[in-house]
Amino acid sequence: LGVGGHLHDYGRRLVLENTSRKETVATLDAKLDAEGHILEMPIAKYDQGYALKKGEVMKVTASYANPGPALPQGAMGIVVGYFAPEKDDVVAVLRRPHAGNKIEPPRLLQFREPAPAKAHGTVVLNIVIGADGKVKDARVARSLGPDPDQKALDTVRQWTFAPARRAGQPVAVQVAIEVNFR
Repeated sequence: LGVGGHLHDYGRRLVLENTSRKETVATLDAKLDAEGHILEMPIAKYDQGYALKKGEVMKVTASYANPGPALPQGAMGIVVGYFAPEKDDVVAVLRRPHAGNKIEPPRLLQFREPAPAKAHGTVVLNIVIGADGKVKDARVARSLGPDPDQKALDTVRQWTFAPARRAGQPVAVQVAIEVNFR
């Protein structure tokens, strides 16, 4: 149905290719500010869909414009696809049978900004928010380095949430949180 992607700062472009067919599936040009920080990544949508067949090989190429000797966050590129199966019954087993299983996500109630770090970029944390709205566990999913990682962990552990709810009852959930350092 469509594809989007992610780059770090100074990233310019993501190209998704179907190497089995030797064709470009999508070219995603990043929107950057004057310093090279990512502002936005586009999403390529396919009105008629893009039929990906079993066994086909896809390749992602990330292009960067490096302003100095090393990129502070490193360089990487991912492309995420939004898919619908050719036959609906393939994913029918994944559907929830009734609305009672629907989870209302937690809402952030109290937070504070992290202390300044010696690096800039984003730390991604996987956290567990308990049924009481408190952070029960926090782990680094994408690191920016020891100093900003610890500052992100220390900060998020102090946040409080209105808990997630299922059928009106508070429940614990795991979520990913981005903590940005600029």
